[in-house]
Amino acid sequence: MKWLMVLGVLAAAAVAARGEIVILDDGTRIEGHISKTPDGWQITTSDGKTVLVPQENVASIEVGGPSSRPAAAAEALASLRRAVEHSTDLAAIINRYEDFIARNTEPDVRQQAEEDLALWRQRQDQGLRKFGNDWITPQEQQQRQQLGRREAAQAADLMRQNRNTEADPLLQRALADDPENAAAFYLQGVLRYKQDRLVDAKTAFEAANGSAPDHAPTLNNLAVICWRQKSFVAAMGFYDQAMNASPQLRQVLDNVAEALHVLPAETRDAPVCRKAVDDFRAQDAALQSAMARQNLFRWGATWVNSQQMRMLRAAQAKIQQQLDDLSHQSDAIDQKIAQIDGDIDRNSREMRDLPANGYIMDANGTMVQQSMPPRYYDLQRDNEKLKQDKLALQGQQAQLRQQADKVRQQERQLPVVQFTGQQQIFGADAAPLRESPTTLPDASIDSSTTRPIGG
Repeated sequence: MKWLMVLGVLAAAAVAARGEIVILDDGTRIEGHISKTPDGWQITTSDGKTVLVPQENVASIEVGGPSSRPAAAAEALASLRRAVEHSTDLAAIINRYEDFIARNTEPDVRQQAEEDLALWRQRQDQGLRKFGNDWITPQEQQQRQQLGRREAAQAADLMRQNRNTEADPLLQRALADDPENAAAFYLQGVLRYKQDRLVDAKTAFEAANGSAPDHAPTLNNLAVICWRQKSFVAAMGFYDQAMNASPQLRQVLDNVAEALHVLPAETRDAPVCRKAVDDFRAQDAALQSAMARQNLFRWGATWVNSQQMRMLRAAQAKIQQQLDDLSHQSDAIDQKIAQIDGDIDRNSREMRDLPANGYIMDANGTMVQQSMPPRYYDLQRDNEKLKQDKLALQGQQAQLRQQADKVRQQERQLPVVQFTGQQQIFGADAAPLRESPTTLPDASIDSSTTRPIGG
């Protein structure tokens, strides 16, 4: 690395300096005045050269001057404490403290480090593990997880009764007891979605997805939120994950059908979208086969029985025939307008080419062009009539468009519409409350028990 070459030069320049000494993890010793920065340690040698050394490459710090020694050592210990704050590996933490104590000789700091080390060893001896921000026994973790599950289940019951105000603080307690509670995160996401707090809902569902991966309702809900935020590619990616997590899950496939109906053309070629389309087609074909055995058939993004399907198709065919008739009439008018435009263009060209009858001198001695030949004025009148005919035809086209809009409204007024324009999230019933022996919620969902709520 470039900074390592710089350190080689600084090491040679710092031999005579008498200040702090930074010892790198490869054994290199750099002496000079050091100061802590957010990115590591800045070393200034006796000849004024400086270099920034990343914290992860510093093994220890020694000092040459008595006045600066305690402060530098204390800062090194503080840096170590920050470094292990989020670690979950007790053995690695203990090794780092042992190495720190072996390399640092400042009495007060060494004593503090040894006290820290004794605490870490005690945690290791007691078999503690990191849970949220706390170090607790496996038994305590199990108790807190059980309590969090009960609180999440109670909150889900309240939400089914639409008692969301009571459920919210219960979910907060569940997450305080179990910071990895996927069900509590999921239910909190449902609550925030119903409050139209999309950013907070997405954050909660992302946390649920982190604690319970491959849970199809969570992935579906993330897709719905991304779609509402107009992140269409991200939405299709989550839908694809949901389809693969729980293949042929009806509510997910219905949502994908809604999405594909209005997916922007410029988005369809994205690799994520193409894969989602392929997976949807394969899974929906299998689902349609299974649903047909229950006398249900896909109608856009929903399902109807065979009798409904016959009635809807007949009504749709009638509507389509009307639209086709109107389209043919519009095409005929387009041809007439094109013919009129051609006639006007030809007349205009002939008018430009007609020569004038010449020039004469008026009483004042000025040369004045005589009037155009009669043919010119005949063409001019013909063009005016053609323009009026074109305006009349354009008026007829406007009427045809209005009629087509009314016919399309009939389609939207069918007893069962094909597409609602809304994608649905799964509600409280789909929360990952069940658990496997590894204490992670079970990702399998029975489609007969999941109930979506409005998107």
